[in-house]
Amino acid sequence: MLESLNLNVSLDKKKYKDRMKSLGLELEYLQREARTRLVPVLLLFEGWDASGKGDSIASVVQYLDPRGFKVEVFGSPSEEEKLRPFTWRFSVKLPERGRFGIFNFSWYNILLQRRLAGRVGKDAWYADLQHANDLERQLSDDGTVIVKIWLHISKKVQGERLKEWEGDEAQHWRGGGAPTRLMHRGR
Repeated sequence: MLESLNLNVSLDKKKYKDRMKSLGLELEYLQREARTRLVPVLLLFEGWDASGKGDSIASVVQYLDPRGFKVEVFGSPSEEEKLRPFTWRFSVKLPERGRFGIFNFSWYNILLQRRLAGRVGKDAWYADLQHANDLERQLSDDGTVIVKIWLHISKKVQGERLKEWEGDEAQHWRGGGAPTRLMHRGR
């Protein structure tokens, strides 16, 4: 499905900056409203390795009041997290009422990795998927606004970025937290 997207669509830099400024002002307003109305907001950034999740999050948070959000990055699960349901590690990092929580990957990443690696059977995977759906329903019923963002890039661009990062010590951190690189589709 995503392969049919036109990845050649672009904006010139001026239009992009103007649009980002306009959207940034809207985001500032929405953050104030969420704080006033005590609405928790959860932004889930997902995407292929090297799709720009971290850079996209940086673009978003520049418009937010730092007192009202927290960015969470989930590396490999700790020993304690391995002993609990897979959604637990995300549940304990959920935003308080009136605050934004920004997740640099979420339960969807875990679901995909488990399935792609063949670490769980179909029945167990569907049970985990149901747990994720239950968590989202519970959050939504409790008033949390959930925004899901998927960043897609072509296999070619992904391969180029990963190759560029391989020999660059300054970029080493970009791949260091990925448990295996299962979100890399080209190798």
